[in-house]
Amino acid sequence: SKPSILFFANSESVWSKLGKFMLSLGTIPIVIVALYIEMFDWKIAGLFEEIVSVQRTAINFYYSIIDCVVNVNDGSGYGWTFTVLYGFLMLGAPILRAVLLTILGTVPLFPIWHIRLAHWSNTIGAFIGWEPFFICVILLMIELPSLTGETVPDATCDSIESHTFVARLITAFDLNTADGCFIMFFDVFPSFILFVFAWAFLTAFNALAWKRMLKKYDIFGNYESGQKGGPYCACRQCCYCPKCSRGKETV
Repeated sequence: SKPSILFFANSESVWSKLGKFMLSLGTIPIVIVALYIEMFDWKIAGLFEEIVSVQRTAINFYYSIIDCVVNVNDGSGYGWTFTVLYGFLMLGAPILRAVLLTILGTVPLFPIWHIRLAHWSNTIGAFIGWEPFFICVILLMIELPSLTGETVPDATCDSIESHTFVARLITAFDLNTADGCFIMFFDVFPSFILFVFAWAFLTAFNALAWKRMLKKYDIFGNYESGQKGGPYCACRQCCYCPKCSRGKETV
């Protein structure tokens, strides 16, 4: 067989092929932008925040996905280890899948490489940490204020308020942004939608590539035997299936 692009069919129009080609090219940029753009806001509120803001800019930090990964490193050996681990789960694995899918959608390849790249892209999904990260973001938004609101007991906060001149001024002019001395908030910007879109796009594109590969080469024999289960070692084109011998086998 001659090299071909996995998503292209001979019966398709030029415009259909062009559209698929452009979507494939856009996979990597979509993922990179979703990782780099700032979409999280971490800030503190309460009496401590007001005292600090009198002397300098209010404590407020903006983070992207890459910033979240980098800030895991606290300078210790464990911090570096977790940064490498999270870097692979949050950055490396998604980018690798995007590269594999881009190759499948833009580069003419022999069937064996269609099968291998689609398989690798499907497998790498087990190491992408975006889905658990969504849960972490939701938990931070809901639970962080209540968890940090009790960091400084009310009695201690009242003592600080009564013995600190700046604190008394803040209280007198009602400038305190929250009840208590110290509360942390974790907010999500509207740009977070881009990250969700990148996740959905990457997941759907991988499913499309895997389904297209199975239908085109039928490496498990599902379409040939009329069954939808598997896996089966009964491929029609065994020269393209590394695990199959020539001829038809049934496991």
